[in-house]
Amino acid sequence: FQQVCTLVTGMLESLRFNLDLVSFIPVSGFTGDNVSTTLLPEKLTSWYAGPSLLDALDALRVPHRPINASLRVVVTSVLLGADGVNYSGSQGGSGSRFDVAIKVLQGRIRTGRGVGIAPTLGIADVCKLTTSDGTPVQLLRAGDAGVATLADRGGRSAAEVSPWDGMILYKGQPSVRSSQRFKATILTMENLNPPMLPGSTFDIYLHGESLQCRLRKIYHTTVTKATGESRQVRRPKCVGKNRSAYVQIQTERPVCVEPFSECKALGRFAMRHRGMTSA
Repeated sequence: FQQVCTLVTGMLESLRFNLDLVSFIPVSGFTGDNVSTTLLPEKLTSWYAGPSLLDALDALRVPHRPINASLRVVVTSVLLGADGVNYSGSQGGSGSRFDVAIKVLQGRIRTGRGVGIAPTLGIADVCKLTTSDGTPVQLLRAGDAGVATLADRGGRSAAEVSPWDGMILYKGQPSVRSSQRFKATILTMENLNPPMLPGSTFDIYLHGESLQCRLRKIYHTTVTKATGESRQVRRPKCVGKNRSAYVQIQTERPVCVEPFSECKALGRFAMRHRGMTSA
């Protein structure tokens, strides 16, 4: 248990987590030990005095939800009909309706309103909203998940729209920007091997979307000395493990990204290589 705590703490610290808000709770999935206060065996209480899993969940602070920000909704999955076609079975004047599972990142999505579909230039009407358990609703807010029935305003069918996981529904300014090249600050992991070189390819994961990317440029890295002082190394040849670097990334097709200060969910991503997280 202590070994796991040490390893995970080091990783979270490198990712700038606030360790004061992190708890480590030993739980046995096999016997149910420490899931609740009624399942506390003596062999556990002899060395652990923290909360049970359920107590810790009950004590979590409800996070602030950016309900009043510009609408950003991520498509988490495309729902298919029995014949493998993405549709909800009804026809309307604005084209075939189709269903997508969604997660509201910020803002509010309402039935009867229009939303942009990025990274395409399409616009769709929200015909119906349901919660994850199938309850019809008129509104979903930041933090909510559910299913949206959409109808393309251009009259395109679901096959023509061809939605995919990771698409963004949006409304309000600024509009969602799509790009194949962007600059970002990355934090490399302890298991990075070999070092990152310009031209290296990775799998990049952005808000549910997975595709290939290439590290095009390394502008600078940040090296921390044993004394705790940090210095920048400009135009390095590579990025080693446990380093912060400012780089340019190119993806195989346009993706929706925004500055972290504007939308946290669209400013985060992970880079993986051979099944291991690299940065």
